Amino acid sequence: MSIHRGLALLTGIVALLATGCSQGIHWRRFAYDADEVAADARDQLIFVYLRHWAVPACTRFEEEVLKSPAVLEQTKSMYCVVINISADRHLADGWGIAEPPGVVFLNAKGDVVSAVTGSKTVQELLDAIADARQRHANPPA
Repeated sequence: MSIHRGLALLTGIVALLATGCSQGIHWRRFAYDADEVAADARDQLIFVYLRHWAVPACTRFEEEVLKSPAVLEQTKSMYCVVINISADRHLADGWGIAEPPGVVFLNAKGDVVSAVTGSKTVQELLDAIADARQRHANPPA
């Protein structure tokens, strides 16, 4: 593991411990490594949550949206990863996430299926999940 990845992992863990980061979701990783995630996720839709410990909107999103029973149910079949947007700014930029909170849905190859950025309601996230599932099941030719 590179020093950058190690620091990103440590930063993510500290941030999660400090805020709780929606403990109901089964977070499989606290850093994004495309090769490791692809090997683990196989054909699952990958749910990447980009957060920052100092952004109140992230705390609200975690408390009001990510802990929703409907969202928890929908994420059970996904491979869920949470990362600190500051530590992985290059990923956020590449995925089109301008501000936290952000969610990116990826296929196992690491291709973006869809993404949402900024504060969302439970229904908006559920709609984004439904859209991502549809796109994942029916990729463009």
